[in-house]
Amino acid sequence: MNALLEQVMGAIDPSVVQQLAARMGVPADEAEDAIGHAMPAMLDAFSRHAGSPGGADAIHVAAQQLLGSGAGDANVQGLLGRIFSSPQGSALQGLSAAAELPDEHVQHLLSVLGPVILSAIGQHAAQTGTNAQGLEQVLGAAAQHAQSQGGGISGLLGSLFGQY
Repeated sequence: MNALLEQVMGAIDPSVVQQLAARMGVPADEAEDAIGHAMPAMLDAFSRHAGSPGGADAIHVAAQQLLGSGAGDANVQGLLGRIFSSPQGSALQGLSAAAELPDEHVQHLLSVLGPVILSAIGQHAAQTGTNAQGLEQVLGAAAQHAQSQGGGISGLLGSLFGQY
């Protein structure tokens, strides 16, 4: 498995799934399934943003802020808003379609999973010495690997957590 994708998957523990399920008002297995379907689209959106002018720097800074002190929540939320509300595309709509969720549930998914992914990116960057310029390639490889897994991401999550 791709190292960054593995880092992201490791960061999604049962408490993240339960938090998302509570916000969405659905059973944990449905939240887990939504995460599995959304993960490739979310990683792809992060990858595309990293390839935009200043995008990799913004991701790197927000990820480091999350790791450092947990501060910078406004910066993280602003970054997530830019990534998923980009004028050049329909990242939010694509995520909604990929996860097969209404927009309001996608907003909950972003608010819970976005910071988890950013934190995992920060941990991966710190462990591997990846700088902002290297993030585009790292994120692109993780997105490509996640997409090749397709719905298998949900199965991976299920095997990690067992039954709820």
